Amino acid sequence: MPKNPPESMQHHLRQRLAAHAKERWPQPSGVTVRYRAGFAYVEGGLPDQAPLPLCRLRFSGVLHT
Repeated sequence: MPKNPPESMQHHLRQRLAAHAKERWPQPSGVTVRYRAGFAYVEGGLPDQAPLPLCRLRFSGVLHT
């Protein structure tokens, strides 16, 4: 089973996604990232709405790829 990224990379990804969401979305309630089997599942949403799945990112072993 593929490994999840180290905690430092997970933290960096959360920061980048939160900054991007704050810049691009009018009223984000936040971005949630969960990790499983080498993938990062990203969800976002607006206030008073259920989280919306946005994308799935694959961990390739390198931070910026």
